[in-house]
Amino acid sequence: MATPAHGLDAVVVATDFSPSAQRALDRVPLLPLAPGAKVYVAHALRSNLPRKVRAAALADAHRRLKAAAGALGARARGASVKPVLLHGEPLAELHRLCDRVSADVVVVGRHGERPVADQLLGTLAEGLVRVASPPVLVIHLRAVRPWRRIMVATDGTDEGAHVMQRALSFAPGNLERADLVHAYHVPFEGFLAQSLSTDERRKLRGAYRAEAAAAVSAAVAAWPGEVPWHKTLRAGDARIVVLEQVAHRRTELLCVGSHRRSWFGATLLGSVAQWLVRAAQCDVLVVPPSPVSARR
Repeated sequence: MATPAHGLDAVVVATDFSPSAQRALDRVPLLPLAPGAKVYVAHALRSNLPRKVRAAALADAHRRLKAAAGALGARARGASVKPVLLHGEPLAELHRLCDRVSADVVVVGRHGERPVADQLLGTLAEGLVRVASPPVLVIHLRAVRPWRRIMVATDGTDEGAHVMQRALSFAPGNLERADLVHAYHVPFEGFLAQSLSTDERRKLRGAYRAEAAAAVSAAVAAWPGEVPWHKTLRAGDARIVVLEQVAHRRTELLCVGSHRRSWFGATLLGSVAQWLVRAAQCDVLVVPPSPVSARR
């Protein structure tokens, strides 16, 4: 789903009432919301709660959810903010809600109310990256101002321009810096080093760097905007390269594409996007494939 040119029409923000979830709520008023945008503040109450505590938990959830939605509505002027209490497994219920309201984005804090358990079992944010239909915005930083320093991590596919467009639609004004980072590697370089001369290895690395440079240039050329992208090419593991650049450039919003399309396969294989959601010291926007790429 493409972000409307006039702003975000439907936003789902998940909360478990933790400090991390509050950061996600605080970010929403700073997003480019469309006039009359609908914001759904969602909390999932697990259906397997013991009967003795369910009534009290339900009343408490209603109270806290109403308070959270009311506080957000006072700040997100012009938007319609609605509390939504879901019943069931949080990941599945949020996934269904996003589809039901045709969400343009789902916003979530990096950690829930149990950060230690998150580290062991994986976070709700990582789960949404695997399965959610809209882009997933994972909040790590305190919401002080709209983002001014953004970075797009490309992987050399034709999705680069799509991710760049989405990145700019979420941070449309007063940018101080826009970075485009591409990490590339030479397959079997260590093995080939035993049979190639120094000059041959240099030529091989040069060939892969040239291929990476062409991919980045193609992504920039495909995006007709006038943003002066700062291009960075680095050889190495994409996760390490991107994290180093995020720290070096003091990035506030990192945008990365996701190739996940299935519940089962993505759970087994994981992705660079999920790893960056967990490790990057900034907010992360994970963009699903464009409709054309998804069909392909």
